Amino acid sequence: MYRATLKKLNKSYRFWISVALGAAIAISVSAAETEYRFIVKKGDTLSLYFSMLGFNNKTLSNVLSSSNNNKDLNSLVIGQTLSIGVDKNKQFEFLSYNVKQDRWVNVDNSGNYFIANKNKKNNLKSIETKTITINSSLSYDAKKANVDPLIVDTIVRVFSWKVNFKRDLMKGDKFIIIGSNNKNPMALIFKSKSTNIALFSYKDRYGNVDYYDSSGLSVRSSFLSAPLNYKRISSKFQKSRYHPILKEWRPHRAVDYTAKKGTPVYSTADGFIKLARRNGGLGNVVYIKHGNDHLTVYAHLSKFAKGLKTNKKVKKGEVIGYVGSTGNSTGPHLHYEIRYKGERKDPLKYNIPEQRKINPIDLAVFKKRAKNILNSL
Repeated sequence: MYRATLKKLNKSYRFWISVALGAAIAISVSAAETEYRFIVKKGDTLSLYFSMLGFNNKTLSNVLSSSNNNKDLNSLVIGQTLSIGVDKNKQFEFLSYNVKQDRWVNVDNSGNYFIANKNKKNNLKSIETKTITINSSLSYDAKKANVDPLIVDTIVRVFSWKVNFKRDLMKGDKFIIIGSNNKNPMALIFKSKSTNIALFSYKDRYGNVDYYDSSGLSVRSSFLSAPLNYKRISSKFQKSRYHPILKEWRPHRAVDYTAKKGTPVYSTADGFIKLARRNGGLGNVVYIKHGNDHLTVYAHLSKFAKGLKTNKKVKKGEVIGYVGSTGNSTGPHLHYEIRYKGERKDPLKYNIPEQRKINPIDLAVFKKRAKNILNSL
C-alpha cells in the first residue's frame, strides 16, 4: 500500500513519507516519545498521515469527533504544518495543526478520551514545564522544584559547554525545563541577569539525542586537530618511554609538539580554565575543561596569555600561552593531553565528538519549532 502511495506523490513528499515510515527525522519532544512534522502537500489528508503512522480508523474517528471545531482537519491547507506525537507504545499522543499563521487546532489523548481546543498559539499547555530558581545550589533547588535528578544530569551535561557552574550561577538565575517528564526535555533555557541561553532537543536519524541552539548548531564545541603550529612531533602517546631527565621507563600519555620558544598555544575547543599555574614537572601548565567530560592539558609553557585565570571562559583557537621549556623538559616543546572522564586518550587517534548540525532537510522545521516554544513562554 505504501509503495503504491509513494508513486503518486512528488519527490518532495517522498521524503516526508519516508520520515513517517522510518522515523528518519524524529524529533524528541514533550510528553510524546516522537513527534512527526508534516508540511501539507496537494492531496494530503489526515487519514493518509494516520495510515502512515499505523493508527487505526477508530483513532482517526476519535480525533475528528473530539470537537465540532475540528472541521479544519477534514480539509488540510497546502503549505501548513501538522504535527503528530506518538508515545513509546506507538499510540497517538497529540496532534497540532497550524490552520493559519496565528491559529492552531490541538488534540490531546488523555488516556480515557480525546481533548480538543483551538487557540492562537501552538498549544504547549499540555507539556509540563518546570522552573528551577537558584537560591542555594542547582541540586538542592532542583529537588525543591521536584525536578527529576536525570534531568539535572542533562542540564549539567548540556550547559557545561556554556555555563561555569562553580562561578556563573547566581541567586535568582533560572533553568526553565519544557517537557520535564523524561531525561531529555523538549527544551532547556537558562536565564540570568546577563545571559539567556535556549537549547532544543533533536533526535537524528540514528537515534542520537543532542541539544542545539535556535540556529541548528549543537551545544558542544568542535576541537582543533592540534593546539599550535609545530615543527614536528618529538614524542607520541605510548605505554612506555625512557624519560630523558628522570632516566627511567614510564608511560607517556600525551603528545609532545616541538616548536620555537614563544610559539602561541591555542585552546583546542571552547571551555573554562580549570587551572593555570606552575605545577612540578609539567612546569607552567594550563588545564581546560570542555563540557562535562573532556579536559585538555598544555604543559611546559614559557608564559601564560595575558589575563588568563582560573574559571575564565575561553574559545576554540584562543591563545592561552606560549611554548617554553619549564619543568622537566630538555628543550622547547608543548606537552598536550586529552582526557575523557579522567582517562588519558591518544590525541592523535582519539575520535573527539564534533560539533553537530541539524540536517539541512530538517532545519526549517526545527527552527519553527524552536520559535513556537520561545513564543509560548
